[in-house]
Amino acid sequence: AAKLAYLKKLHAVGARNMEMESAGLAAFAQHMGIPSACIGVALLNRLDGDQVKATPDQLAAYSDGPQQLLIEYIRRQGVGEQM
Repeated sequence: AAKLAYLKKLHAVGARNMEMESAGLAAFAQHMGIPSACIGVALLNRLDGDQVKATPDQLAAYSDGPQQLLIEYIRRQGVGEQM
């Protein structure tokens, strides 16, 4: 009950996604001088429950789309062309 109330409060002020792990990855990469990127995909709406209801095909699309976006970004940056 407390979790749902907290999520509703966050939703009311405009929060739509919370990505916790990426902040640690970004900080570590920055500290080490390693280029990094993180693309988040909302898999479910926690206000509707915690169970993933997407089909395997939908899950693949959720993964493939952001991966292709990142690959295109890296390509446009010319990363690896110097090697």
